[in-house]
Amino acid sequence: MTDDFYEEIPVELHLGREASPGEINRVLRSLGFRLHYDVYALPRPGPGPHPNWQSENVVEVEMIRAGVEVDAQDPCDTIRMIYPLATIDSPLIDTFLKALHDVSEAFGCALRLDGSTVELDDVSNYLTDCVSQLLQKWGEEPGSKSLRAMIMENLRP
Repeated sequence: MTDDFYEEIPVELHLGREASPGEINRVLRSLGFRLHYDVYALPRPGPGPHPNWQSENVVEVEMIRAGVEVDAQDPCDTIRMIYPLATIDSPLIDTFLKALHDVSEAFGCALRLDGSTVELDDVSNYLTDCVSQLLQKWGEEPGSKSLRAMIMENLRP
């Protein structure tokens, strides 16, 4: 990962087969994910509203088939779960880890981070290291308004 702000941390679940959109929908919806247009997401737990500079979702989901992103109504062979580390409070890492565990258990598949098969503890350690890097490099914690401002400033051409 070369993103200095750790805006998004993707973890892939390779299903080892094509799953139908109905199966994906049933599993993800049973775990609390919502479908909005063609994108599944896991909303933040608890009552809102949340600070408007923070992500509304703990997990964004992309569906992949044969290496190409597809819509939610298409079969897929890989589920990419994305954690918005920089723009959400760090205690929500545990919610992301639980979602990873639950989805990987439901489909009986392993987790992949940066192309390597990993255990849930490896993902947890990686996310903790990213939080440490943000604190050390920028002096900001995930979800802070100042960090969001720095990210927006760096996106400008």
